[in-house]
Amino acid sequence: MEDKNMIRAGMYEIAGFPCVIGCVDGTHIRIQAPSQNEPNYVNRKNYDSINVQVICDDKGKLRNVVAKWPGSCHDSFIFRSSALGRGLEEQVHTTEDGQRRFNRAHKKTRCLVERVIGIWKRRFHVLHSEIRMKPDRVCTIVMACAVLHNIAIERHEPEPEEDEGDLVELEDGEEHFDAAERDGVTARDYMAQTYFA
Repeated sequence: MEDKNMIRAGMYEIAGFPCVIGCVDGTHIRIQAPSQNEPNYVNRKNYDSINVQVICDDKGKLRNVVAKWPGSCHDSFIFRSSALGRGLEEQVHTTEDGQRRFNRAHKKTRCLVERVIGIWKRRFHVLHSEIRMKPDRVCTIVMACAVLHNIAIERHEPEPEEDEGDLVELEDGEEHFDAAERDGVTARDYMAQTYFA
């Protein structure tokens, strides 16, 4: 519990966002086209991949990594299928000013996970290029890289230098609004009303 309280305090210092113990995002790890079920691995950018969900803490440590979903799976599906996603459901509406303050704090806090994914991929270049192994083996490699990343964080190893070609892949701004996103809107509205209104 003390660990969670320390993370919560560290996250709050980023942008005043309360009650946060981790930031979540997805990233695609490119793979060689598998011999079985290949269409399932083709992502929205039209290359074969494993879609990996990452949750990091305020120090950049990977607290949860889910590396098992084919690239065609949307981030929202992976999140809903996770224990964390299934546990988040509330229904409240918020004010417009509260929503704006919430969105600013959320954006600033979310940048952390994007930055951590970039560091992780720079630290382990294998995560940048096409991995020419079966998907289950790729998932094992991804998990091993996550463990090694955490060891590097614990030992205060320096971050790898940033190359122009190593920028973190961001969403392209496509608007998808399905049931899962409505649930997310509800959770966001609750946070905005409770803490930012």
